[in-house]
Formats: sequence, C-alpha cells, structure tokens
Amino acid sequence: MTIPSNFKPIQIHNKVVHIEGQQKPVAIQIHEMTESLMVWVGSVLDGNQCVFGPLAVSMNSPYGSVPVGSTLIGVTTDNVSELIAKKLVMKFNKQIFVSWNLDFQERHQTSQVEQALFQFIQDITVS
Repeated sequence: MTIPSNFKPIQIHNKVVHIEGQQKPVAIQIHEMTESLMVWVGSVLDGNQCVFGPLAVSMNSPYGSVPVGSTLIGVTTDNVSELIAKKLVMKFNKQIFVSWNLDFQERHQTSQVEQALFQFIQDITVS
C-alpha cells in the first residue's frame, strides 16, 4: 500500500473563546486531516463533560457553485451545523464535518463564535 504524497497525520487543535454575555466559555476542537476538517463547537458542562450533538457534512459539488451538505447524526430541524459547514467549505475549499453544540438565543453571540472559528481555522491551515 502506497501512502499518498499529500498525506498528513490527523492534527487536533483546541481553543477556548470567551463570548460577551455568556458565563461559560466556548470550546472549539478541530481535527485537521489531509483534505478535510472535523469541527466541534460547544461548551464544557459541569464535571468536564461535553455534548456531541448534530453532526453535518458539507463539500463542494461538481454540479454547481453551492456546496452540498447533509446532517449525518441528529435532527435535521436544527441545521446550524450544516449551515456552518457550508460556509466553511466556501471559505476553505475542503470537506467539512461540523458538530455545533451551542444554544444561543441571541444572533450576535453565534456570529461572534463563528468569527472566532473562521479565524482559528485560518490560523491553523496557513501554518
């Protein structure tokens, strides 16, 4: 078996983000693979427990300019994971898996986490 020349082992990156108006910080974990990313976003519960909720995947399509996506695990009525995955595909041109485990009522808090996530991915994929 030959290993592809672009192969790189999985790298795991962690970041904690403090969002205005939230008591608990937001944790971000990214599994960086050769041509894809797996993103987990959530908060750490009491006892250092984390929730792994809906998991979505998105990737470019040869049939159009808009990425395709699907929810793999969880209910499809909560499509935040899929929407974030599609945005990330458009920005970074990789297959993206996202598990978004935050329940923010206010839109600006979600956008703050999203901005921090985009910057974090930019930082790790450039280096």
